[in-house]
Order: sequence, then C-alpha cells, then structure tokens
Amino acid sequence: MTVNVTRDRPVHEERIKAKFAKAKETKKEVSEEDYAAMVDVKNDNATEKIDASGIDEALASLGVNGAAGPHTPGHALPGTKNTKAAYAAFEEQEMPGLKEDRPGLKMSQYKEHLTKMFKKSPMNPQNHPQA
Repeated sequence: MTVNVTRDRPVHEERIKAKFAKAKETKKEVSEEDYAAMVDVKNDNATEKIDASGIDEALASLGVNGAAGPHTPGHALPGTKNTKAAYAAFEEQEMPGLKEDRPGLKMSQYKEHLTKMFKKSPMNPQNHPQA
C-alpha cells in the first residue's frame, strides 16, 4: 500500500491557512485611549533614590557590612536572613556544650535540640519586640 504524500500536502496547507485567517479575524482591537491607559502607568518599583559617588558610600547607604542604613540587623523583621545568621551563631556557640551533655546522639537530634533551645533563647531576634 502506497500513500501519495503530495496529494495530502495542499489540504494540510489549506487547513493551516484557514486556521491563521480565523485567528486574524478574531484579533482583539483596543482603542487608543485604552492603550494609552494601559501603557502610561507610573513605575513605583524604585521609590528610594540613593546618592553615592563611590562604592563605599553606596554600600554604606544600602547598609551592607554593618554600615548604618535602613537594612542593618537592628531593623530586621522576624523571619529574615538575620534570624538565620543568629541561629548559625547560636548553633556554633551551643553545639559543643550540647555534644558534651548528650553524647552519642545523631546530628539531626542535636539540631532538633538546638532548634528548641533557640526558640527560647535571647539570641533569637524574634524574641525581641520590634519597635
């Protein structure tokens, strides 16, 4: 059994042309006023302007590396990276004592104990009320 491919090709092309012609007919047209209203929207992404003439001043204005600014650790909100850093410091400080008090536990068990201890610890930034 042989199939003549050349005979089916024009039918296939006609279907594609009909499909695109139908899509072209159903295009949604927008008036100039509606288009202008959609396009002319104020960008509120960059609300704060930083004026710095060098890298050091830019980092200081952003509050990087302990420099004064709106993103210093004292201004951190609960659940931010500051909490992660505080937990890492707490873990580094408390892990040796915990291993000494409870030898033979798995690392996951030590981590569970540290997590419970950190929730009550004064080193946890979430335990301090934010002003």
